[in-house]
Amino acid sequence: MERRRFLQLSALALASKAPLQPRKVEAEEVPDSWLKLEGFIDFVKPRKEAAKKAAARFDIYGGLKEGVSPESRVEDIERYFEVYAGASIKYGVDWRILMIIHLDETAISRDERPGRNGFTGAMQRSGNLYPDHEAVQALDEWEFLKELNTFRYNDPVGSSKKSNDPNEIFWAAKYIHDRAKPIRERFSSDLEAQLYVLRNSYSAPKHGVLRDQWFRHISGVLD
Repeated sequence: MERRRFLQLSALALASKAPLQPRKVEAEEVPDSWLKLEGFIDFVKPRKEAAKKAAARFDIYGGLKEGVSPESRVEDIERYFEVYAGASIKYGVDWRILMIIHLDETAISRDERPGRNGFTGAMQRSGNLYPDHEAVQALDEWEFLKELNTFRYNDPVGSSKKSNDPNEIFWAAKYIHDRAKPIRERFSSDLEAQLYVLRNSYSAPKHGVLRDQWFRHISGVLD
């Protein structure tokens, strides 16, 4: 029941543009409609539309990827927002952190050779340290997002040819959540703990610092 309460509170916070911070209060269970594609799309639509407008007006990528047109930025939000939002709801990680990692690692899955350095997928997971089954498990109960079929990378394994982008984005959210949780008391908020992990754990520090800086730069225009 506690997990269901957290999901609902996170979802309500997402809808109201409030910070995604878990807190123990009385709440109903997450409606089943939120865990089905049509209901979830309706649920996140207002937030998605606001993000698309911001992406059209502001260069939300400039600090990490220069020269991306407004049309391409809007297309990226159109393709991936539901997955960022779903991962944010499940793991309580700010969706903009996930977008920034996705952008810097594989240019929002535009990189044509994402496995050339021994890492895999949209978020460049180390297959040696974190096997494929961990990415599959990270998406548990949210597999319906694969029905969107709007993603750029296809899963080379299996006959379904469904994209593995949702698995990888959810895995990244779980990675950040799992490493931020033990150090949460050292920071003023969940977000600051997550940004610490972004700076110091997810990638080499020189990349992490730039990602943190860019997050703070865009946070005023991208809710």
